[in-house]
Amino acid sequence: KRGNVGVIMSRPIDCFDNADIGCMPFSPKDVMWSGWVGDDDPSFQGLRSCARKVIYSAHYNYTNFGCDIGGYRGIDNSQKELFIRWAQLGAFLPLMENGGGGEHRPWKYDDETTFIYRNYVLEHYKLIPYLLTTGNQAREAGVSSITPLDQLDEEHPLRFPEPKTFSYLLGEHILVHPVLTNIDEKVGSKIGLAHVAMTFPGDSNDQWLDYFKPWNTDAIEKGGSKKHTMVTLNDYAVYVRRGSMVPLAPTASTLIHKDVNYINSPVIFTWYAPVSSQEVTTEVREYEGSGLIGAGKFNDNTLTLTISAHETRNGGFDIYGVSNPDDVTIEQAKLSIPCVHHYNEKESKLSIKCESIKSGIKVTATGVKSM
Repeated sequence: KRGNVGVIMSRPIDCFDNADIGCMPFSPKDVMWSGWVGDDDPSFQGLRSCARKVIYSAHYNYTNFGCDIGGYRGIDNSQKELFIRWAQLGAFLPLMENGGGGEHRPWKYDDETTFIYRNYVLEHYKLIPYLLTTGNQAREAGVSSITPLDQLDEEHPLRFPEPKTFSYLLGEHILVHPVLTNIDEKVGSKIGLAHVAMTFPGDSNDQWLDYFKPWNTDAIEKGGSKKHTMVTLNDYAVYVRRGSMVPLAPTASTLIHKDVNYINSPVIFTWYAPVSSQEVTTEVREYEGSGLIGAGKFNDNTLTLTISAHETRNGGFDIYGVSNPDDVTIEQAKLSIPCVHHYNEKESKLSIKCESIKSGIKVTATGVKSM
């Protein structure tokens, strides 16, 4: 009835009391483009149930989904740590939603909860160009925008055993290791400190950077490796594929404004620590319109970057893990507002920002080295 301006909110895979035999598909895949995985209890077991159904729904090629932050069957004395860990997971799912019984307002916990919650909401907004693009690509291909590292039991596809790992790829380039327990539950250790067992997909040619500190190329994790780590309450175990170019909205702090159109916000093509002789091309989908194409080439200490023309949007590049270039040349339409470039020494990041890309842009940076 609403045509292209609405979606059907329904469940992909949901489970009952016994996860091994009590799970089932709820919605036809061709109408469930974005939904939630059912109601969960406000406990770490409920959070684990949410993560389990995320894995199951992805195995069954449902496109986009999330779950109720804090649990739908809420109570008034919900745990702060639980609420934050659920919000962090929600930020790195295609659908981030908050609602249900009990207290779900972050400011009703304390200032720290509000601060952390706000930061992860902004991270989700930052992912909008990436999520919109990967979600559309997944829908067209008939697959999920989430790829679990856990493998589906092909011989018994209607069984739903406990996943061996809850880690997953969001799109092709972002790797998420959910935090589903906290240490103080078990041994009374520091509140919010959590143990995470991580598996990195691919082989030794695949390299993974800390999503929140991508400039730290000394902390690269190689594909095929495993690692155990502890994360504080403010941290989450998210990684990004080295060499990938991910379309993101601008720096999160610039998004807090009532007049911002998040769907048509500027697009920053973010290139994570490119290596010599590498070429990448990335598209950005839109609800309406032709979208954008960003491309990069790194060869002979020269970066060549292009963005296709667009009438109404603006954008640019962030390139992590490179040295300060000797020279930067930007080609754009004569009547356009000039693009600007800046190098951040601390983050080993070259940034190019353009207020207009009506005729497209081309950037050439010479004397660049991979860090």
